[in-house]
Amino acid sequence: MTLNPKLDSSCVLALSFDEESGNIAYDQSSYGNDGTIYGATRVRGLIDKALSFDGVDDYVDCGEDESLNLTNAITVEVWMKTDIAKNFQGLVDRKYNDDGSWSLYLQNNGVAFATAIPGDRIKTVAVFDYTGAWHHIVATFSLSEEKQKIYIDGDFKAESTRSTALQEPTYPLNIGRARLPDLGHYFNGTIDEVRIYSRALSEKEIKTLYYYGIQSLRHTPYLLK
Repeated sequence: MTLNPKLDSSCVLALSFDEESGNIAYDQSSYGNDGTIYGATRVRGLIDKALSFDGVDDYVDCGEDESLNLTNAITVEVWMKTDIAKNFQGLVDRKYNDDGSWSLYLQNNGVAFATAIPGDRIKTVAVFDYTGAWHHIVATFSLSEEKQKIYIDGDFKAESTRSTALQEPTYPLNIGRARLPDLGHYFNGTIDEVRIYSRALSEKEIKTLYYYGIQSLRHTPYLLK
């Protein structure tokens, strides 16, 4: 089962983690960006199954296909749940360093979307208590709008100005860990329904995606805790 069975044509990665077994998370987009699972285990998720990460060395590697090397616009979408407020927990990452790229990760007090090109780092932060419940986190960048933004549970929360295209990433797309710039920043909790789009989704579209997930939670209210 998927969060939204009608994937937008701009979706270049769609992982629901609903496989019965094995170490491959199959991409439901048309781009075949399957993820290799390292250590993370399947558990009950937002919808059907999800992946549980131990915060030590678990992650998913989705490779570095050209379809994932987005520089003019991007949306990163993830549902996550954790009971631990800890700095630098990687959610979805292409390595954030002086050479350029981006990372979506948790801080002690919220979530950060950091982008970089050589000589120019910009970090957008949305402050909120993310522990103890499922949360829908979305980060967008649009060169035409010159903005990078964060949405939490369907609502716009923070933005920064970026007037330059992103540097083409040189490291694989990882889920559950971040390079900031070094390895070691692992997520402790559960991740489900990861999506990457080649455009910046609108606030209306993001709210619609959020309500898909909330409908699932309302049908199984025990998942809210």
